[in-house]
Amino acid sequence: MAETELFSRDKIVGAITELSGKMRLPLAFIDMEGNYFTSGDDPRGQEESLHGDEHSLRRVPVYLGREMVGFVACGDGTAQGEAILNAAAVSLEMLFRLEKEIEDLSAEIVRVYEELSLIYSLSSKLGAELDIATICLQVVEEINRVLGVKTILLMLLDEKSGTLSIQYCTEKVRERVETMRVASSAEPFAQIFARKKCVVIPEGEAATGFPLPFKEALWVPLVTDNRNIGMLIAADKVNGKEFRSQEIKLIDALSGEIAAAIKKAQLYERIKKLFMSTVEALASAIDAKDPYTYGHSRRVAHISEAICRELGLPGEEIQFIELAALLHDIGKIGTPERILQKPGRLQPKEMEVIKEHPLQGAHILSTIDELQEVMAWIRQHHERYDGRGYPGKVTAEDIPLPARIIAIADSYDAMTSDRPYRKAMNPGKVMDIMDDLAGSQFDPHVFKAFKSVFLRRGARMTCEEDGVR
Repeated sequence: MAETELFSRDKIVGAITELSGKMRLPLAFIDMEGNYFTSGDDPRGQEESLHGDEHSLRRVPVYLGREMVGFVACGDGTAQGEAILNAAAVSLEMLFRLEKEIEDLSAEIVRVYEELSLIYSLSSKLGAELDIATICLQVVEEINRVLGVKTILLMLLDEKSGTLSIQYCTEKVRERVETMRVASSAEPFAQIFARKKCVVIPEGEAATGFPLPFKEALWVPLVTDNRNIGMLIAADKVNGKEFRSQEIKLIDALSGEIAAAIKKAQLYERIKKLFMSTVEALASAIDAKDPYTYGHSRRVAHISEAICRELGLPGEEIQFIELAALLHDIGKIGTPERILQKPGRLQPKEMEVIKEHPLQGAHILSTIDELQEVMAWIRQHHERYDGRGYPGKVTAEDIPLPARIIAIADSYDAMTSDRPYRKAMNPGKVMDIMDDLAGSQFDPHVFKAFKSVFLRRGARMTCEEDGVR
C-alpha cells in the first residue's frame, strides 16, 4: 500500500491548493501510481495546464522518511519555478510526516487504551473469582482474543513433585496433552522460569518429547511473589504472522495478574480443604459416640449432594449444604451415650432429650458468623413438611430448602443402617415408606429428586420416622 493512502485525497488536494495560492503558481502532486492531485479551486483547468506539455513539466520528488511517495510538479521551468517546487516539496514532506506521526500516535493511543482496558477487565474478573477452573477458562479466552492463536496450554506447577501438568487447553489438542507431565527442571522450562520473562520459541526448539509441533510459540512463565506457579504456552497465530513486540509486552504484563489470581485461588482451595477436613474429623468424632452411626454424617452429606445436583442447585450452594449435612448431628455431642446407644425404644423423656440436638447444634455454631445460614438449616433438619416436626413445627416452604434436603438424606440413611434397637431395613422397603410420607413428612418435590437419583443409581444410598434417632 502506498504511504499516501494513509491520507485522504481531500487533505492532499487541500494542501496543494493552499501551496498554489501562497506561491501563486499552479502545482500538482503526483503519487507513485501516477495519480494527479491538483488545486481544488479549478482542478480541471489546472490539470489541463499541467498536462499541456509533459516534457516541460518540472518535478521534484517528495519523501516520507526514506521512501519516495511521489512528486510535486508545475509547468514553470524558470529558476524561480524550481525554487518554488523545492519549497513546496519540503512543505509536503513536513505535512506528510506530521500526518503520519499523528496517525501513529492515534493508533498507539488506541492500542494502549485497548491494552489497559483488557488488563482492567481481566483483573476485575480474576480478582472476584476463586475457582481455578473458571480463572483458567477466562484467561484462555482473553489471551486467545488478544493473540488469535491456534493452541493455548495453561500448565500449573506441583511444588511437591516439581512437575507441570495441564490445567486447561484448547479443545482440539486435549487428548494429546491432558495426561502430559513435564519436569520444571527440563528445558526450556527451567531457563524460562529462571528468566521470568516471556520467550518466543521457533519451530524445533521446544522441550524434548513435547507432544505438540508448532511453528512459533509464546512461552509465558506465571510468576507471583517471585515464585513460579505455572506456564502459559500460546502457539501459532491463526493469521500466520509472527508475535508482535506489543503483544509480547502485553501478555508479559498480564502474566503477573494471572499468576496472582491463580495463587489466590489455590490458597483458597487449600483453606477450604483444611476446613472441610476439620469438619469431617468433627463429624467423625460425633458419629464415634455411637458405633452404630459411624459414617452416618458423611453418608448424609453424600446423599444430600446427589439431591442438590438433581435439583440443579449451583455449586457454591451445594458445598454449604454438604457442610450442613456433615454437621447436622453436631448437637449430639451433648446427648448422653446411654440414650444414643439404648437398645430399646426410648421413653418420652429420653425422646425429648434427643429432640434437643438440633437446637444444641445451632447453639454450638452460633458464634461463627460465616455459618449463620448453616446453623439455621441444622436447627430445622427435623422439621416436617406438614408442620409436625421439631423444634419449631415449621411448615412446608417456610422450612429452608437445604433443611428439607438433609431431612430426606438423614431419614434414608437412618432407616437403612443398623441401629441398637433394630437391624437395617431393605432400601426398597424404605423407599416405599418414604413414598407414603412424601407430602406429609417430606417435601414432595425434593423427594421426587431423591427418588430419581435412587432409581437411576440403583445403589445403597443410606426416613426417619418419629421416634427414630
